[in-house]
Formats: sequence, C-alpha cells, structure tokens
Amino acid sequence: MIEAKYALVLVAIAAVGTSGSAAAELPETVKIGGVFTLNTWQPTANEAAFIAERAVEDFNAYLADLGADWSLDLSIEDAGESPGTSTEKVTSMKGNNIDLLVGMGWSSHILNAKSYVDSNDMLVVSYASQAVSLSTPDSIFRLVPNDGAQAPVVVAMLERSEVEVVLPVLLNDAWGNGMLDGITSLAAEQNMTLTFVEPIKYANNPIDLSAEAGIVDQELAKLMDDYDAEKIGVVFVGSEEFKLLIESLKWYENPSMVKWFGTNTQAKNPALVENADTVKFAQDTMFEASRSVSESNAIKQYIDHIVGEEYDREPFSYTYSAYDSVWLLGLTLLQAQTTDVDALTNALPLVAQHSYGAVGSLAVDENGDLASSAFETWSIVNGEWVKQGTYDAATQTIQ
Repeated sequence: MIEAKYALVLVAIAAVGTSGSAAAELPETVKIGGVFTLNTWQPTANEAAFIAERAVEDFNAYLADLGADWSLDLSIEDAGESPGTSTEKVTSMKGNNIDLLVGMGWSSHILNAKSYVDSNDMLVVSYASQAVSLSTPDSIFRLVPNDGAQAPVVVAMLERSEVEVVLPVLLNDAWGNGMLDGITSLAAEQNMTLTFVEPIKYANNPIDLSAEAGIVDQELAKLMDDYDAEKIGVVFVGSEEFKLLIESLKWYENPSMVKWFGTNTQAKNPALVENADTVKFAQDTMFEASRSVSESNAIKQYIDHIVGEEYDREPFSYTYSAYDSVWLLGLTLLQAQTTDVDALTNALPLVAQHSYGAVGSLAVDENGDLASSAFETWSIVNGEWVKQGTYDAATQTIQ
C-alpha cells in the first residue's frame, strides 16, 4: 500500500508546484465547517464525514512538510435528513465566523440553504449534490458531475432494455425531480417511443415505504393490462431507501415481474448484496444502475485502504469526492493565501483545473460542477455486483 503522504503529494503538486509558500499569509488556524448527515439508518451516513476528517489530517501533514505556519480545523455538524436543519447548521457556522464549508451532500439541503450562502458571502464544496437545477455560477462547487451527465446513461439503459413504458418512483426533492425531468426531456429530444406514466413520489426521510410499495403494485397491475411485463420498466431515483422499498415489495407479485433501473446510489452498493431479499429482487428484475467512475490511482487506492480498515468494505462512490473536496479547498487557500471568499471563489476553478484527486481531474465547468464524467452500468448476478457496460457519450449507447 502506497503511503499516504506520497499519494497525497500527487494531488497537490499539480496545483501548488513550486509556487507554494511556506510563509503563509493566513491565520494560524483556518476554520472550515462540515455539514453532513450523520447517524441515520443509512450505512453511508458517517462515511463521508469520516473521510473528510482524515483528509484534514492528511492535508495538515502536507502543510507541515511544506513548513507552513497554518493548518485547517474542521468543525462537523449533523444536518440530519432535513433541509431546514441543514440551513440551521450553515447559519450556526456563519455565527461562529466560519465561511468555508464542505459536506452538503444533498441537493435539497443546498437548495434550502442557497439564498443564505449567497447573501452571506460563504463558499461550499459539496461532495455529492447533483441536481441540475443547482448548476449555476455561484460560490457553491460540486465535485460530482451534475445529473445532466447521468440522465443520458439512464436513457441508454432504457433503450437497450427495449421497454416501452416507464413508471418512475422517486424521492420528492430537488435531486429526484431534477433527475426525472432530465430523463424524460432527453427521451423526448431523442424521439424515443417511451411512455412515462405519472410518477410515484415519496417524502424525504422515510421510516418505511410500505404504502408506496402497494401503490407501485397497483400501478404495475394497470400497466400490465396494456403491456407485456417485459416491456415495462421502473426507474427508481432515490438513495439507500431503495432497500426499504424492496423489503415491502417482496410481498407483492407484480413488481418482480418487470425490469428495474437505478442510479449512482444503488450501483455497487454493498448493502444490496448483503441481504437475501434485495439480491433476489435485483436478480428477478434484471436491475441495472448507472454509476459515475474514475480510473484507479494512488489516492483512490489509499482511500480504499483506509475505508476498508474502518468499515470492512469498499467506499461508496461519493466518498472519494468527500476526500477531494477538503484537499481542493485547502489547496485553494494555499494558493490564494487568503480566506476572503470572493478571492477563493475566483481562485478555486483555476486551482481545480490543475489538480488531480481520487476522482481524477478536479477541473470544474463554468457552473462549478465536476467537468469530467464517465459512467458504467452494474447489475447483481449470482449475488455479486457485475459490470454490464460502459457508457459511450459519442454514440449515446452502452458498450
């Protein structure tokens, strides 16, 4: 295993080069805030915060090697699953003179806090928000490609599967609705002969999805009056509550007779192969999910190692971005030599353009979202995740 400090210099060297100054014109301690969703039923809840804390430790070690006389100090707050609570935590951070934030992984949380962030001169580097509606030029940067890049992959999965009618099931928030809009709009632009029926939406932070499961079964029964089961697809746009939904769907016959599709939060999710019900459902429905990917590199391998030691499994895809977000913010501070938010907002895209992290190039587009995007599709076969194909943007097909 490559040692951390050598892996991490690979991130920093492109941005800092020989111009990094050991005599930093910065306060001795630069405070940054971390707004994360912690301690929920979701297995990924604490992983992003854990890796962000590790990133701060590693970045501070890097600064010490440079001889810098400042360091990062990360204060983490639990936003829960409520957008309102997330905004309260952002407001609290500002009250404690913290203007620089990482975390903020949910698009609904950013949407709720955006006006406060914009009007109070704050900067956010999000590790997971993907809603297209938030793709605007501002001081909120997102180290994941927005769902304008992922929607074509879902459309390609639908086309390859030869389904004719689609029942969307989704989280009723900025991300879920934005993703669905992207999929349906793109299908229309491509003149696909797909019929999208009225979506089934569920509220944030579900305790269970038994009521929604019953509705899914009823709607599929109606569709089966007009279509053969193999021509019916269900697109699920949500997070780890997919497991909750499957636990309720197993009591019904219709849901397992049609094809199911998902996105980033389901593909390669280890929780789905650790449960007999989810494995059976995924295999019965030929479940296929898209996943943003990057080439393996030393930093990614380092994160694989430390997450494996802590959680005894592979990292979730967003964990890599959570680590990179701390480093990108730290490198921007190092380059700009100031905590002024306007200066950092202007500098961050320039630093990102020459930086490389666990997700590969950290270059962002004109709206501050990760510019590079590559996708694969995955299914569960014989109880294990198996890659089904790679999305080719040039042909808009899965190879």
